[in-house]
Formats: sequence, structure tokens, C-alpha cells
Amino acid sequence: MRMRPVSCQPVRGYSRSSVTEGSQALGSAVVECQLGPLDFAPSGMLKCLTAAILSCLFPLKPPRKTLQSPLQDETFHGHPLNFVCHKGGVVPLCSALEELLTPLALKDIFHQLLHRETIFAPFQYIRPVPAETPLHLTDKNDIRCNRGGASGQSTDTLTVTAGDTVGFKPTFWTHHPGPFAAYLSAVPSGKTVKNYAGDGDWFKIWEFGTYPNLTPESTYQETWRLLPDPLTFPIPAATPPGQYLLRFEHVALHNAYVRGGAEFYPSCAHIEVLNAGWKSGGPKPGPTARFPEAHQAEENGKLRFNFQDFNDVQQFNSKKMPGPAVWDGR
Repeated sequence: MRMRPVSCQPVRGYSRSSVTEGSQALGSAVVECQLGPLDFAPSGMLKCLTAAILSCLFPLKPPRKTLQSPLQDETFHGHPLNFVCHKGGVVPLCSALEELLTPLALKDIFHQLLHRETIFAPFQYIRPVPAETPLHLTDKNDIRCNRGGASGQSTDTLTVTAGDTVGFKPTFWTHHPGPFAAYLSAVPSGKTVKNYAGDGDWFKIWEFGTYPNLTPESTYQETWRLLPDPLTFPIPAATPPGQYLLRFEHVALHNAYVRGGAEFYPSCAHIEVLNAGWKSGGPKPGPTARFPEAHQAEENGKLRFNFQDFNDVQQFNSKKMPGPAVWDGR
């Protein structure tokens, strides 16, 4: 039976799935989800399977738009997974499943800031970002603070003291291999933290690549940081006082065996650093870098990576860590 495509509209920026409608006599529907090599994780599979099963069990009107699935960007080696249901549809399921399964989908969104023992409300101090859609080097300036993150007029500013512990909490979890890093960029003269686009200098204050003491027999879970807990780090005690953008970044490298395959998941928070002991002429933060230029320069070096090659993995923290070196406060 010849199938004809149905117009699909994106929902919250998720990677597109496609729905195809058959003849009116059969009313068949095909739900196609693009799955990458590592995307057989609960967040993607549950959403696709639920839509397919329910649309088969409870026949509804022919679909007019797809249930969006937050799966691997189809640009990089996607593999289609099809469910065919007679007289099925997914439109009325979209809104209900969206509310139920969205927390599982947003595994690479860092939406809550932590300060000492307090975890704040989502996006209270972090500039809002769209639902999980990976950024690539071709996204250029969006790599700084994500799509729509060039300013944060509605974002509050958190006051911290140099030496305090802060952190970022993901919505659910991260399942891609790759490093995490935190950067600071001082708000330049004439700007405020709310309208600063992050186009100045950044210095790295923390990073995490792989767990230590790896062997060729180390499991995936023993190698990469995958838990949903907050990732915490200190604001260096020597940080000069002032307003800063605090940038948190996860670089996913599961597709980095091809040029341009690295994925970026950044979030930017507003902070003001107090430091009563700071003196003019003290340590100057550095080395510094600018984005996207720093990552663009690494496209054929640090951002080319084969996570299945132990030789690549074991030298990751020393040779392969993207971005500049961490400022040691001196």
C-alpha cells in the first residue's frame, strides 16, 4: 500500500520523528524514530515505544503531527526504528505523553543552579534553554550559552563568595560519553550580566573527564560520569570580585569519530562574586579562551575521539580535554 507523508510540526525543539498515513481504508500509521548508535536509553525508547503501543491499542483519528522524540540528531548515522499500526494515530497522545515523559527526555539540560546546600528552582539563575537538541560547531555563537541564550533579562543573579561551592543539576541524567567543564567570564565595562552575550574571554575553573584508574576491562559506567546528581565545584578563592557569566558545558563525544560529530550542551548562570580579601594586582585568571573559536580550533584534534578505543580513553584527561587548562588560582 502506498504511504503518503503527513505534515509534522516540531515540539519543543526535539529531534524530528516522522509519521506516515496510509490509505483511508486501512488508516495505517508508521512512527519512525531516529536512533543513533548509543541511543537505546530509556529516555528515547520509552517515548517511542509508548506512542507506538498506545496508538495500536487505542485507535484514534489519523495523526496530524508527530510525537517528538529527543533522540540522536539524525545528521549523524541515524538508524530508523519503525512501528506500523493499523487504524492508529498519535495526535491525542502527544500532549499527555509530553507531560509524563518530558523529565526523561531532557537528560542533557542543566537547569538548576546549586549553591552550598541549596538547589534553586529551574532556570531561576540560569538562562532558559530549549529542550534537548545538541549544538554542533556549525551553531557558532550559540555554543556560548545555548540557543536563545545571548541575554537573560528574566534571569536572576546569585551572589556568592569566592571559595563557595556551586554546581549544576541536570533534569534527569546524561548518558553520552564526554567531558564536563565550568567557565567564568567577567562582565565587561558598559554591560550587565543580563545583557552580556558571553563574547569576551572565558577561563576554566573546573573540569571532569573520566573516572581514574581505568583499565581496558572498565565498564562504560566505570569510565564516564552518567549519574543524575549535581556536578559541583568551587569558585576559586582568588577570583576577582564582580559580575560573571558562569558557563557549564557537557561535550558529548559518542559521534566524534567523524569530523563535526561532537555535541555541545551549554548552560549559563548569572552570578556576582564577593571577595573581601582580593587585592588589585593579584592573580589574573587564565589561560583564557573565546567561544566558539576555541572549540573550532579543536575540530580535528581534541574533538576527534573514539570512545571505544582504550588508547583514546586513557589519555583523555591529559591530551583530549577540550578547552583551555583549568586556572589554578595563581
